[in-house]
Amino acid sequence: MVELTPGSQVFVYQNHIHQAMARASYKSAASFLLNCFYTNDELVGMNLTGANGKKCPDKEILQSIIGFVMREYQKHLPTESSLKLALRNKLSALESRKLKKDE
Repeated sequence: MVELTPGSQVFVYQNHIHQAMARASYKSAASFLLNCFYTNDELVGMNLTGANGKKCPDKEILQSIIGFVMREYQKHLPTESSLKLALRNKLSALESRKLKKDE
């Protein structure tokens, strides 16, 4: 296992790093890395801040994912806000799919 961002104490398997780097965009890499820590079922009902009484992913994991993607995808000029937006969209899409499935 390797540390996702130096000093973060957040570890992933080396093959997850390779798979994240193989993604076409930095946004999909961030979404993939989030799925390395949580299943889609666990992510349903979460938001990034824990607002409105919802659970949120671990802050250290989120910051490590953001730090990793910003470092590895420098040439694409990712910003922290664009990564958070991509992860927020992922969580919203999962929530939407679950609601449609339950109808």
